[in-house]
Amino acid sequence: MKKNQIALLAVALGFWLIAIPLTFGYKGHLVGLSDIASGFLLIIFGLFSLVPNRVWSGWALGIVGVWLQLAPLVFWAPTALMYVNDTFVGALAIVLSFLLAKKNETESLSSTPAGWSYNPSAWSHRIPTIGLATLCWFFSRYMAAYQLGYIDVIWDPFFTNGTLSVITSKISKDFPVSDAGMGAICYTLEMLLGWQGGTQRWASMPWLVITFAFLVVPVGVASVVLIILQPVVVGAWCSWCLATAASMLLMIVLTGGELAAALQCLKMANDRGESMWEVFWRGTKIPNSRLSLKPHIRAKGARAWGVSSPWNLLASFILGIWLMFSHAVLGIEDGLSTTNYILGPMIAAFSFIALSEVFRIVRFVNILFGVVLLIAPWAVFSASGIGIFNSLFIGILVILFTFRRGRISERYGKWEKFII
Repeated sequence: MKKNQIALLAVALGFWLIAIPLTFGYKGHLVGLSDIASGFLLIIFGLFSLVPNRVWSGWALGIVGVWLQLAPLVFWAPTALMYVNDTFVGALAIVLSFLLAKKNETESLSSTPAGWSYNPSAWSHRIPTIGLATLCWFFSRYMAAYQLGYIDVIWDPFFTNGTLSVITSKISKDFPVSDAGMGAICYTLEMLLGWQGGTQRWASMPWLVITFAFLVVPVGVASVVLIILQPVVVGAWCSWCLATAASMLLMIVLTGGELAAALQCLKMANDRGESMWEVFWRGTKIPNSRLSLKPHIRAKGARAWGVSSPWNLLASFILGIWLMFSHAVLGIEDGLSTTNYILGPMIAAFSFIALSEVFRIVRFVNILFGVVLLIAPWAVFSASGIGIFNSLFIGILVILFTFRRGRISERYGKWEKFII
């Protein structure tokens, strides 16, 4: 599709956005006023985009799209129609923005980063992360629908009223907007960013890869931490929140390789004397002579994921899960319960993230958690004998299991110096 056609679609989208509040009678509400104003902006920026090489207007469409994702949350849209219309049109505006701003990639003989044995931007590697982001989007939208008042009942398949307790807790209510709705915006952006660019985007669009990784990795870790603290802060588990946390952990593991490739690309461009700022935004070309290296270990015909599963990390993951539920299983409730509720999920999360070979170094965080487990029995009052033994035993094992790196199956060029 030509860029002029894309620009005209943005104009049509603007007229749609203006017509909906007028048609359904909510033009006097703040959401309606926002829709009408945003519609005019889409029309204006769409018309500006008809002029060749006017990149800023394409980006402006994306900014309007992001606002449309936020508007029904900021103004607490009273009907589901307002929410669905704004988020749908906003997502389309962001997609059109990418299409107007993107450059065509010239495919080289190989899309593999220098010194690597696989391409982390390949579609076979990205589609699972997009699918996981879509799952998180469904979970968040479902919870947001209750917080915004569009549904009266919310179902939790495992913890009865757990989800209800979490999304109506004081923490959730302290947010000025629906926290589940904000999560849905993040997952929308992750889905859209995951689809953008070709198999060379680690080199042609480093800004896109790093932005995508920022939404998945640090934001994802923060989300996972908040979710796993639910039994301590709220006193309940939420099935949809835990499913979201599990999906986010998988996304973090699968995203690590592409982030490392983009960062390596920027470093190599800087070594060649290129401007890192220019390469970050405009990308760089991949030499046609580059060939991928053979992996260290990979079964014949197996797909490259950049993930391996050393026994010690799997054992640490299991120990973290045990720590979460050990007091309930053992039938004790002492001063160490809260410590275990916090440290158990943290140990499990960081052990799982370390399965990504480019993130293998993060396993050393578990040493800190292990030390806390060794100190906790002497710093906490009313600790039972079995609770003390449980804490000390797991603390020692977690520390010991951390030192072994485990096998690395793929090759990562200059990034391998960070895999220790």
